[in-house]
Amino acid sequence: MNDRGDNSSGVGPCRMPSPAADGARGRTCSSDLTRREFLIAGGVGVAVGSRVVATSDVIYAGADRGSSVPIERTVMTLCRHCPGGCGLRARVSQDRVVGLAGNPLHPANRGGLCPRAPAAVQSLYNPDRLMAPRVLAGPKGSGQFRAIGWTEAIDRLAERLRSVRQRPGPHAAAVVINGDRGLTRLLWIRFLQAYGSNNLIDWSSPEGHGVVPAVWAMQGFDRAIAYDLSRTKFVLSFGSQWLDAHWSPAQASEAFAEMRSGDPAFRPRFVNIEPRLSVTGTKADEWVPIRPGTEGALAMGLAHVLLREGLYDRAFVEHLTHGFEDPEDGGANRIGYRQLVLRDYAPSRVSAITGVDEAAIFRLAREFAIHRPALAIGFDGSGVAAQRTYDRMAIHALNALVGSIDVPGGVTHFQDLDVLALPVPELDAAAEAGLAKPRIDRMDTSAYPLGDIPVRKLAEHILAELPYPIEVLILAGANPVFDSPHPDRMKEALAKVPFVVSLSPWIDDTARWADMIIPEAHFLARWEVDVSHTFTGRPTVTFGQPVVAPPPDAVSGADLVLRLAAQVSEPTAEALPFSNSESVVGAISDTLARSGRGGPFGPQEEVDWTQLMERSGWRSGHAVSAAEFRQSVIGTGGWSDPIYYPREWDRVFRSPQRRFAFHSTLIAQRTRPRTGQDDLRCLPHYEPIPDAEPDETYPLRLYVYPLPLLAGMTDASVPWLIDRAGAVMGQRWRGWAEINPATAEHLHIAEGDRVVVTSPRGRLETYARLFEGIMPEVVAIPWGLGHEGGGRWSDGVGQNPSALVDARIDPLTAGPIWSATKVSVQRA
Repeated sequence: MNDRGDNSSGVGPCRMPSPAADGARGRTCSSDLTRREFLIAGGVGVAVGSRVVATSDVIYAGADRGSSVPIERTVMTLCRHCPGGCGLRARVSQDRVVGLAGNPLHPANRGGLCPRAPAAVQSLYNPDRLMAPRVLAGPKGSGQFRAIGWTEAIDRLAERLRSVRQRPGPHAAAVVINGDRGLTRLLWIRFLQAYGSNNLIDWSSPEGHGVVPAVWAMQGFDRAIAYDLSRTKFVLSFGSQWLDAHWSPAQASEAFAEMRSGDPAFRPRFVNIEPRLSVTGTKADEWVPIRPGTEGALAMGLAHVLLREGLYDRAFVEHLTHGFEDPEDGGANRIGYRQLVLRDYAPSRVSAITGVDEAAIFRLAREFAIHRPALAIGFDGSGVAAQRTYDRMAIHALNALVGSIDVPGGVTHFQDLDVLALPVPELDAAAEAGLAKPRIDRMDTSAYPLGDIPVRKLAEHILAELPYPIEVLILAGANPVFDSPHPDRMKEALAKVPFVVSLSPWIDDTARWADMIIPEAHFLARWEVDVSHTFTGRPTVTFGQPVVAPPPDAVSGADLVLRLAAQVSEPTAEALPFSNSESVVGAISDTLARSGRGGPFGPQEEVDWTQLMERSGWRSGHAVSAAEFRQSVIGTGGWSDPIYYPREWDRVFRSPQRRFAFHSTLIAQRTRPRTGQDDLRCLPHYEPIPDAEPDETYPLRLYVYPLPLLAGMTDASVPWLIDRAGAVMGQRWRGWAEINPATAEHLHIAEGDRVVVTSPRGRLETYARLFEGIMPEVVAIPWGLGHEGGGRWSDGVGQNPSALVDARIDPLTAGPIWSATKVSVQRA
């Protein structure tokens, strides 16, 4: 039985088209099926059991298929509950979403979903979700608001933006987004460019933390990388949270399944290195406990063994790297990567730093070298699990040592992709003057060489009015009060800004400090686009269409930008000549159609055909017109290019030397000369964090980790997810602190006791959970609970460990690091 209630496979004599497929309404019989539709129907029938996924499946009331009243339909759309960007099949009955499943055609999730996606039904129909704008009706932070109309709210914001643009100038406006890769980012970038502000700040993007700065420093490539996990032979995971909190959880799970179900003659080996036994660790062949924040030291120790025993890829290192050997010009302070590693990172010293047994360091290095292609991966997101840039450089250097850069089974790189081809906006005098001003979060690059990537110095700069005061702050889906390691400073900053607007559908931790809230329509009720890539490097654009109608007069974030552009100034109106977000989606589809690359999503047979055609120099024709192409990409869920050519070194290495840089010229060019430190600052290395070592007062190390079900969530108040967030640890609707049983016995703490965790910065009361999968010297507290506001389901459930965190500054980016706090624990 298929989704339409009959026993047909969907390729029968009268297959119903989508109501949205205007150009196909007259083509309903099998004789009119295109080759592509036939392949889609057949491919999905094989994959998911005789379920047909074309533009839409529709069930009509009564026996007459000509009835104008559909009682059930299935629509392809996009999941925005987390950064994964998975494709959805939404089942709609009588204009209500009654079920969500994965899109079998999507190249990232291939029909699979993580638990967060089905929970979107709860966030859509949550009674605490705001349905109309609100304006502050009490002191900031009080949570007191009164409802106003949509037109009034948008007019107020437009008027304030017009006023600020005149005086003190457009630079005094800032927009904070939350890792968005779609319409919100595209339209705010263009709006602010025409408006005259550089201040588009991405709060949760990895670009300010860890992997992107590391790759930028070593390859000149300022984007996130991916890992071809399904074809690798050995994985060293340095706290990657690969199967817990990856930016693409469904894709990560699929890659893990493929890795485990590959060649039966050889089972790829997977080693997880982390202070606690996470879900990722339970799926690994081996868990190696390590002290928090010392992953970089271990990576350098493994490199020591590879170099000392000659186990590295000599051909790759000699021909495609820079800075491996000492510089030819010599000098007391000039040193290459090889000499630094062999001089300072002997396994015995590394063992003392990390707590990892010396013999294990030798063994892991040898296994990593023997089983190739091998991958060393760290945490690629931002926030609580972000690693220091030098640590990520040390981890990434291991990939270069074994030649795993841009090869099958190794590191892959997102290809350049223009999704919205528009002319450069014409700037007026106000915009030119505003764009000449620096960003509000810009760092001194001589002090923080990679600090011109967005980092979380927003609160400090607003409070100090550096480099100028902010008059209007728009929070487009960001919740920096909850996400910040210093929420009190962020609250002070929001209180200082004269006009703060939150686009949150909840009165959440940050929205409580806004002057006005304009709730964005749910992603199931708006047009959307997500620009991403697969682990194998395939660029992917997922299209989301409204599954249900939004509340009356409600607008999406994209439509809000367009309405503001039309009202604020003539340059902004000319820069965004779109009537609504649907027309922007159409323009993106047209841009992709003109690119001559890739095509709409399809079953694997279609992907294989496209690969064969394009590798032979032919363009696989998917549509005869832009309208048909648009119908196809929206109907199947999106567009992707299956062609990825490895070893395109000019694309992969964009450093000045066009090689992998063990010695980063980028850092060298931006570093203020420092005697005795010049070369060390440009090389991967481990730096102990001052005052982070446990002592008599604070004898334990704090490890904060993201809860799998809540990591990356855009909606906090989802009862299904909150109820199951602590399922692995047997906890429900409350927070906890994980303590090793031996440590608990020494502290006279029993399972379930109320305990007080204290750090030099603050204290937190919670419940003890005795767990053998935590190092004896470590206390682990999950992150994702403890909201102030956001709805009855999330408000006050658990604790936010930010009250304890003594966040340190990354020396390259000035970003906060959460893994350097010492604590004590005692019974309450």
